[in-house]
Amino acid sequence: MPTVELERRPITAPSLETLLGEYQDRVERGESLPRFDYLKLETNAERLREYFGSKSDELTFYNPSKPIVENGQFLIAVRVEPRESENSLTFFFQKNPQEEVWRLAELPPIELQDSFFLGRIEGRQIFGGVKTFPDPADPHRLAYQTAFWQFENHLSELIDSTNEFRSPFFIGPVYMKGLRLIQLKEGRIGVFSRPQGGSFGPGQTAYTEISSLSELSEAKIRQSNVVLSFAQNEWGGVNDLSLLEDGRIGVIGHIACLRENKKYYYPVSFIFNPIDTSIQELKVLAVPPAAPFLQKAKNPNIGAVVYPTGYLVNPPAETGKQTGKLFAGFNDVASGEALIEHPFK
Repeated sequence: MPTVELERRPITAPSLETLLGEYQDRVERGESLPRFDYLKLETNAERLREYFGSKSDELTFYNPSKPIVENGQFLIAVRVEPRESENSLTFFFQKNPQEEVWRLAELPPIELQDSFFLGRIEGRQIFGGVKTFPDPADPHRLAYQTAFWQFENHLSELIDSTNEFRSPFFIGPVYMKGLRLIQLKEGRIGVFSRPQGGSFGPGQTAYTEISSLSELSEAKIRQSNVVLSFAQNEWGGVNDLSLLEDGRIGVIGHIACLRENKKYYYPVSFIFNPIDTSIQELKVLAVPPAAPFLQKAKNPNIGAVVYPTGYLVNPPAETGKQTGKLFAGFNDVASGEALIEHPFK
């Protein structure tokens, strides 16, 4: 019997104006509005001064990863930097699940932005983040790449004898964020990426598959097919992935735009079918008024930013209602979480 080739065309996302209108309709129908709370981060002034000197008096702590469980404790990675700089260090915080306060962990910091945990792939846990460096063509501009590490059970396995992080097992293309991996039901690995520039504009969402991590390469990533494009002057990316029982992928991502030269970011979710690359249930999860914004954003070009970083499913409630926690950064200055209804019903 001949194989039928499935038609795969990129989906164009509705405009943010449309998505925000649909969000408001859901609220008016009685859907609960997510309410973000700040993460309570207990820092160590002396230790931070060791890395930031006099600039440690006004640091920003934002874009936290979703938690990973180690020895019964939750562990998150948080982007830390002076308010006037993007010279970032990622510090790690931990807490008991029954506690509210996140305490600075003993792990050394790492020079990364926007770190994330992806769960297990090929039996090993995947940790990643964005490495920055001066652009050779323009030393006043930061270039960036997404880097990945893998460990068995504890993040400390990545620390060498000099108390530094070992080299990553893979580094993605220059000027590409939104690079995420997920182990699929049949064992293959889904690879989401975010090409930008030229015909891709400020950023589209692309997808490909590999049979193992040994196949992961820059060439493979650049050959990915765009599966989700965005309206003019808007862009987006993938932040976190969940494998659903039916083999589809629950995606937490963001869509952003420029309004009057200011950036606005909104967390979104959708369900992606890796078989035919179709997308269902694309929706905005929260809007800026639902977040506890600080009066002063990090930069004057920030309008309002809710940057989603991960989603952690809660145990089912006695009512059978499924919820989860959405982790996010606010205005590039603070970290928080919100209880939301499970977006992948």
